[in-house]
Amino acid sequence: MSGLPKEALDEYIGETREMCERVSINLGRVEKKEHDDETLNSIYRDMHSIKGSSHLFGFRHVGDLAHAMETALDPIRHKTVQVGSEIMDALYGGLDLISKMMESIIAKGDEGAENVSALSGVVPRIVDLTVASLGGDGRASSDKVLTHETKLSIGTTAQSPAPAPASRKSESAPAQVISVKPADPAPQQAAAQPAQPKIAAPVMSAEPSLPASSGGSAASGGSSGGSSGGSSGGGSRPRKSDEAEKKDAASGKDDHAADASTIRIQVGLLDNLMNLIGELVLVRNQVLQFSDRNLGTDFQKLSQRLNVVTSELQNDVMKTRMQPVGTILTKFHRVVRDMSRDLGKKIELKLEGTETELDKTLIEAVKDPLTHLIRNSVDHGLEKPEDRKKFGKLDTGTVLIRSYHEGGQVIIEINDDGRGLSRVKIGRKAVEKGLLTEDQLARMSDRDVQAMIFAPGFSTAEKVSNISGRGVGMDVVKTNIERIGGTIDLQSVEGTGTTIRLRIPLTLAIIPALVVKADNCRFAIPQVKVVELVRLERDKSNSGRIELLQGRPVYRLRGDLLPLVDLRAMLKIAPDEPEKLKDIPIANIVVLSSESGMFGLIVSEIVDSADIVVKPLSNILKSLSAYSGATIMGDGTVVLILDVAGISSIASLNSGVDEHTRHRGGERAASGRSVLDIAEYLVVDLGVPGKYAIPLCLVNRLEEFDHSAIERTGEQRVVRYRDALLPLIDIAKHLSLPGSADLASDKHGKASVVVMSKLNRLFGLRVKGIVDVVQIDANIDSDLSDRPGILGSVIRGKEVVVILDAHKIVDDSVQKLSGGSTAPTTAYKLRDTKPVLAHAAKNESDARAMRAKFKILLAEDTAFFRRHVKAYLEGAGFHVTAVVNGDEALKRLEGASSQDFNLIVTDIEMPIVDGFELVKRIRARQEMAALPVIALTTRVRKVDIDRGAQVGFTAYLEKFNGEVLLQQIDRIFGVVSDL
Repeated sequence: MSGLPKEALDEYIGETREMCERVSINLGRVEKKEHDDETLNSIYRDMHSIKGSSHLFGFRHVGDLAHAMETALDPIRHKTVQVGSEIMDALYGGLDLISKMMESIIAKGDEGAENVSALSGVVPRIVDLTVASLGGDGRASSDKVLTHETKLSIGTTAQSPAPAPASRKSESAPAQVISVKPADPAPQQAAAQPAQPKIAAPVMSAEPSLPASSGGSAASGGSSGGSSGGSSGGGSRPRKSDEAEKKDAASGKDDHAADASTIRIQVGLLDNLMNLIGELVLVRNQVLQFSDRNLGTDFQKLSQRLNVVTSELQNDVMKTRMQPVGTILTKFHRVVRDMSRDLGKKIELKLEGTETELDKTLIEAVKDPLTHLIRNSVDHGLEKPEDRKKFGKLDTGTVLIRSYHEGGQVIIEINDDGRGLSRVKIGRKAVEKGLLTEDQLARMSDRDVQAMIFAPGFSTAEKVSNISGRGVGMDVVKTNIERIGGTIDLQSVEGTGTTIRLRIPLTLAIIPALVVKADNCRFAIPQVKVVELVRLERDKSNSGRIELLQGRPVYRLRGDLLPLVDLRAMLKIAPDEPEKLKDIPIANIVVLSSESGMFGLIVSEIVDSADIVVKPLSNILKSLSAYSGATIMGDGTVVLILDVAGISSIASLNSGVDEHTRHRGGERAASGRSVLDIAEYLVVDLGVPGKYAIPLCLVNRLEEFDHSAIERTGEQRVVRYRDALLPLIDIAKHLSLPGSADLASDKHGKASVVVMSKLNRLFGLRVKGIVDVVQIDANIDSDLSDRPGILGSVIRGKEVVVILDAHKIVDDSVQKLSGGSTAPTTAYKLRDTKPVLAHAAKNESDARAMRAKFKILLAEDTAFFRRHVKAYLEGAGFHVTAVVNGDEALKRLEGASSQDFNLIVTDIEMPIVDGFELVKRIRARQEMAALPVIALTTRVRKVDIDRGAQVGFTAYLEKFNGEVLLQQIDRIFGVVSDL
C-alpha cells in the first residue's frame, strides 16, 4: 500500500479502530439486553463503513470479513431473528480478527498472512450461524449481497479492484475529498499465498436495507467503497438510519455542525507542543526571578502578565492531551465477559467515573497494569456461583472500577466482592519462599501480610494457567505504576472482597514540586509525595525533639514514631552522625509518603514551591536510585528531582526498628482502634487570654499569607487561593471574645490561617498564630460553652482548653454576610421509610421520652466525631452504641435482632469496611433490609450521594450539624412529622 498518501491511510486506520471499539461496547450492551434500536443500527452502520472504507483502500480481507458480519447483523436489527450467544461469540471473534489485521497494517502495511488464513475459520462460522438463524440447514451456495460484487474469497487476490471514488457523489461527503485509487494486490503476494476455497455467504430473501441517502442497495454500497458509510478515507462519518435522521431533524439537531467542532491532530504535534510549553514555563520562571530584582513596575507588570498567559496556555495544552479513562475501562467489559465464560463464573463489571480525564501517555501506561489487576480479580478474587451461594452471597460476582480526581491525582479503584486475601495462605507461601520467618510473620499486621503479594515472583496459585499463576504479575504491576510516579495500595477482608487503589499523577510533563536545600545544593521533591512540613526549634525543655532509637533518628509526630533520614548524610554531602541530630538548633523536616510508610527527610532549608518541567536523567545517572529526573530552575541551574521510593530503599526504612514503626500505623488502621482512643486538636493563639483549639480532623491545611495579599469584597476579607477566593473569618472578633482586637490591624509578619472545608468549598479561619498539635484523652464538657461557636472545654494537665466549633463559626459568618439567611447544610433523603411511631411528639419533653425507646448504632473511626455525635444523640434521649468502623458494626449486628438496633449512623471513610460496603452488606441480609441507615460524612459530591442512593442509604448528611442529624432521625422514627 505504498502508493497511498500517509495522511489518508492514518485517517483510515484511526477511524476503523474507533469504530471497532464502538462496536465492541455496543455488542456488550446488546448481549446484556441494555440496547435499543439505535444501538443495533449504530453497530450495523459501523460495520458497513469498515467494509466500504477497507475496500476503498484495498484491504479486501478486512472488508470481506466486515461484510460477512454486516450481513449477519442485518436480520438482528430488523428483528427477524433473536440474538443468541453463538452469534455473539462469532461477532466478537470477527471483531478480534479485524483488530489483529489493523495492527498488522500498522506494523507491516498488509493484513498479515496468519490473519488471512484465520478467515477460513471465522467467516464460515458467521455464515453458518446466519443461515441457521434464518431457518436454513446448511451452507448457502450464493448470496445476493456478496455475489453482486464478488464471491467472498479467502486467501486469493483475483478480485477486480474497486472503482475510483472520484466517480461517485454523496451528500454527506466533506468539502475536500481525498481521492485514492486502490492499489492492485502485488503479484508476488498472490503467488506466495496458497489458494483457499471460496466461502459462500448465506442466501438472503431480501438485500439488507440501507438508508435512502446511501445511494443504493447494500450490494452497491460494498463496491462503492462505503459511500453510504461516509468513506473513511475522506474523513466523513457513518450515516444514520432514516428514522434517526428524522428524529434529529425534528429536534433541530445538526450533525454537520457537531462534526465541524472537532479536528484530528497528530499525537506527535501535541507532544511537540507540550515540549515547547515546558520550555516556555522555564523561560517564565527565569523572567519572574529576574523581575524580583526591582527593575521597575512596568517590567514587573509584563512579567506577571506573562505568568498568567503561560499558566493558561499550559493548562489548555495539557487539556489537549487529556483523554477520559473510559477509553480503556470500557474495553474491560469484553475481558470480563470472555474470562467469566472460560472460568464458569457469573461476573458483572460496573464502571464509575469513566469521564475522569488523564494524560494520554499515562492512559497507555496504566492499560497493562489494569488488565492484570482485573484478570486477577476475576480469576483469584471472585468465586464460582456454587461457592458464593455457600457463603450467602449472590451467585453473580461484581467487579467495580471507580476513577476520580483527588489531591491533584487520578485515583482508580478496582473492587471485587470475592473471597479476599487469606493471611494464612499468603503467610505460608512467604515463609516457604524464604521471604519471611515465622517470628516476623507473627508480628505483622494482616494488611502487611497481604502486601506480600507485591513481592517479586510471589504467587499463591496452585497451578500454572494462561490466566495467572506464572510467578510474575503483581510485582510488575507495582513497578510499572511506580515508574510513572504513581502508587498502589491494597485493602482486603477475607471472605468479603478486595480493593486495590492506584494513584496516578495527572501528567508527567509539568508537576508541582517542593524545592529544598541540603547545604548549598538544591533539590526538588514532587508535592504529591509531601504530607506535611515540620520545623523543630530547640528550647530549654527539649520537648518535641529528635530522638535516637536503636541508633536511628526518630521524631514523635502526634504520638507515632516517624523515622528520619538526613538528606545531607544520605547524599554523602556530610558524615552520617545521628548523635549530632539531637543537638541541632533548628531542624526542617519534610514528611514524605512512600510505599514503605511515612518518613521524615531532614533538609537544611525549605526554599519554595514551584511548577517544574521534568527532564529525564541521562544514562550516566539512571543507576542512581535517589533521583527520578531533573529540571531547570528560573536562574538556569539544573536541579535533581528526588525519588522518594528510592530514598526510602537506600535508607532501609523497611527493616529493623523502622519496619516496626511503619507497621504501627498499619496495625492501628487494621484494628480500627487508636492506642488510647484519643482525639487530636490544633492549639491556636487567638490573641486573647486562654487556650483555644480546633479538632484536627476539621483542618484541611495551615497557610500563611502576606498582609498585602488580603483583599476585600464588600465586608468580607478574602485572599486568592488555589484559583478561587478564600473567605477569611477572624475567630476572636467573630466570637466577640474579651480582649479581642481586629487582626487586620496587625501588619507585622504574616497572617496565619487555618483552612477548612465546608459545603464543598474552603474557608479560612484567621488566627494570630499556630501553637501546637496535642492529643487529649478526655470528653468535651459542653456545659462550659457560653456562646455559639464554642463546643465546650477539656482539661489537659493543669490547663483548660476551649474547643472551638469551627463549622458553627463558618455557618454563622455565612448567615451574617447573606443578610440572615441560614447557611445550608447538605442533607438528602434517599429512601422513603414508614415512621415507627403513630403520633408525633407534642413538646420537647414528650420527644425525649419517645427517643428513649430507640437504640442507635454509630460507626465512626475519628475519636472526636465518635464522642461528639454520641454525646449529642444521648443528650437528646437516644441510646447510642459507638464502634470504630464498619467491620465492628457488622460484628455487633451479627446475630442481632430487629429490636437490638433501630437505626445506624455511619461515616463513609473508615478502615477495613467503609460506609458504602457496610450498607451493602446490611441490605443483603433479609432481616435487616429495611433497617434505616444514615450516612454522616464530609464526602458530599454528587457522585458520592448517587453512590449512597445506589447502595441503599436512607439519608445522606454532611457532618458537623447536630440539629440537622437530629431532625432526620426524628422524622425517620416519627418523633416529628415529615415535612
